[in-house]
Amino acid sequence: HSDKFYPEKVKENLFIYASRLDDQKNPMMFLEAIKLVYGKENNLLNEWKFIVCGNGPLKLEVSKFINENNLNNLIQFEDNISDISIFLNKSKCFISTQNYENFTSLSMNEALASGNAIISRNVGQTHFYVKDGLNGFLMEQDSVLSLAKTIIKYLNNSKLHLKMQEASYQLSLNTHNFSNFINEIQFFWD
Repeated sequence: HSDKFYPEKVKENLFIYASRLDDQKNPMMFLEAIKLVYGKENNLLNEWKFIVCGNGPLKLEVSKFINENNLNNLIQFEDNISDISIFLNKSKCFISTQNYENFTSLSMNEALASGNAIISRNVGQTHFYVKDGLNGFLMEQDSVLSLAKTIIKYLNNSKLHLKMQEASYQLSLNTHNFSNFINEIQFFWD
């Protein structure tokens, strides 16, 4: 929790993906899942938008994928951002597709402090940040299809959105606050 990252009073129907665009962060898994959701359940996405924030070696591939699959109206691509809080504070759900580990992830910590529900791959110690069903959903399987199903599950459970956002914010205040962050890093390395 900080002065910069906080949940805005009125959240927008935004999913956010904020990460370095490289193989380890796996942005293509995220994009492939959006394409699946759009193809199967595009009516669920009527009021929603996805924001991809990041830069890196897969930048051109990400941009090309969005264009070639006609997802420009659904995905806003931001590759030159100096302050991610502008998006995190107003978004409702943060999505992580990292390959290995989310524990002690700064961007996930910032997403929690901004009151975002979290959808993530169940890798490493991610369960310390994502309490499945409480402040978000962990994917049941490690696949594009499972991510698409998890996004659909989130969209179909709008009554849980506010509770999940609040649970994330409370986790950032009480569990993953900055004084505990140092202890978490030490615990992780031990």
